Amino acid sequence: MNLESEINKDIIHKLEQELGMYKCMEGKYRDMKTQRDTLIDDIAVLRANNERYRNRAENAMELAEKANCEVLKLERANAELMIASDKYTTLTNHIRVMKFASPYSYNYIHLVNFIKELERADDGI
Repeated sequence: MNLESEINKDIIHKLEQELGMYKCMEGKYRDMKTQRDTLIDDIAVLRANNERYRNRAENAMELAEKANCEVLKLERANAELMIASDKYTTLTNHIRVMKFASPYSYNYIHLVNFIKELERADDGI
């Protein structure tokens, strides 16, 4: 009976060791599963953030394109105004020169006076 009880004690001891290892492994498995679930939740949050940032970037690109179009329109309008300003300056200079070339021509005198009135009106604005 001694031998049998010794064997039983040895078997019980080994079973208790196996049970302890099983409980330890079960705890590690639960921890791993919890971490996995947390990572899955984090991935969902990151995907949502990524989509939101992608939408913001697309909106920013659209706004930049619209602003760029407006800038281009303004640059074209400015170029047209510069051309018109140059033509106006050329015309007024020509009229002034012609006034001195024909000092008794009332047409040029009236045009020069009209130009002076326009320039005074522009200075008053």
